[in-house]
Amino acid sequence: MRFFRTWVLGFVAALLLFIGFVVATAPAKLFLPLLALAAPQLQLAEPDGTLWQGKSPQAYWRVNGSALDLGVVEWTLSGRSLLALQPTIQLKSESLGHRLALEFSVNTQQHLSVSHLIGRLPLSMLEPWLPLLIAGDVDILIDDLVVDISQPQQPELVSLGGLVNLQQAVWLAGDEDMLLGDYQADLSSEQQKILIDLSDHGAALSLNGLISLEMAGSYLMNAHLTPQAHLAPEISQSLKFLGKDNQRGGVLIDRKGRWR
Repeated sequence: MRFFRTWVLGFVAALLLFIGFVVATAPAKLFLPLLALAAPQLQLAEPDGTLWQGKSPQAYWRVNGSALDLGVVEWTLSGRSLLALQPTIQLKSESLGHRLALEFSVNTQQHLSVSHLIGRLPLSMLEPWLPLLIAGDVDILIDDLVVDISQPQQPELVSLGGLVNLQQAVWLAGDEDMLLGDYQADLSSEQQKILIDLSDHGAALSLNGLISLEMAGSYLMNAHLTPQAHLAPEISQSLKFLGKDNQRGGVLIDRKGRWR
């Protein structure tokens, strides 16, 4: 009887060790279905490593038929968070032009929460979606973003807080490049709208205004551009094509439409 009990305990211990080994060494490809639930737009190529910690040499973020090249992506999945039914994933993305790092989780109510999103990317990465007249580096800091993804086709914004800085913006539309300065966008949310409060830091082309983006896809933009005395005359002349004269030497941009 004692021999049988010892054999059973030994078998159970061996089985648990085997299961633990299988779980610990689960291949990286098992991470893809989990990632698809939280971020279906993100696609990883040839993932390597394990479910818990891996790397993809090439990743893309797909938006409106275009693909944003994210370069190399690394991830870490917390096993403890799976036991708590709130998977938490840390992602890092880096290429020659940008770097991003964030942590996100999905709870049982299918709320996607993003925290500690920080990074830098060149403004030129947005050109597949926006024709740009300026260049510069964008610094991103998001400390609060919660989205209800229970209906993936119609996600609902729960909360948003953060800021985006455009550093050393350069005007590209003139005869030669012209340094404009630094700009800031404070991000917040209100009733399913993303609010972007625009301002500048002593820039040669002053900017202030507000952009309102609805999750359904529409947007409103109201902004004032005011050239300062040291701004190149050809840029001041070009501003007339961007909006209406605001009677103070600048232009008013008042637009609405759809962003997706």
